[in-house]
Amino acid sequence: MTMFEPLSPHDELISACEGLGLDGKVPRNWRETYSDAQLRAAIAWLDEVGTVADRLIAAAATSPELEASITRQLKGGSKPSEILADLERAGSA
Repeated sequence: MTMFEPLSPHDELISACEGLGLDGKVPRNWRETYSDAQLRAAIAWLDEVGTVADRLIAAAATSPELEASITRQLKGGSKPSEILADLERAGSA
């Protein structure tokens, strides 16, 4: 069995940001350039706004018709973030 070194506190923050979907919302080099304070602020912001998946699930729960529409779009290959943006423009999310 291979043993791994534990993550540093900074790497723990990076891992948390990755898990919350920070990629695509910030500059590409955020892992190398963000300070611990910036990473903590990003985590707080992402927790506040929720992930795209959380927001899509919440929107789908509002009506069977909207859930069916979102499901069709996902099965058709639409990106969740694009679906959510469309819903927000339409005032449905």
